Amino acid sequence: MNLSIKKMTVKNAIPHLIAMLGAMFALFGANAGCLVIFHQPEKPDLSKLRKF
Repeated sequence: MNLSIKKMTVKNAIPHLIAMLGAMFALFGANAGCLVIFHQPEKPDLSKLRKF
């Protein structure tokens, strides 16, 4: 067993949890921005639609 690995306790796990939450929010924000900007459906040509 490697002695340099610290035993995981609540005290030293909190920074890792905060960093993981920050990474998840960053990933979600990047994916949401990509969806909004690059994955828009094509707009239909409204002049071809029949008017009632």
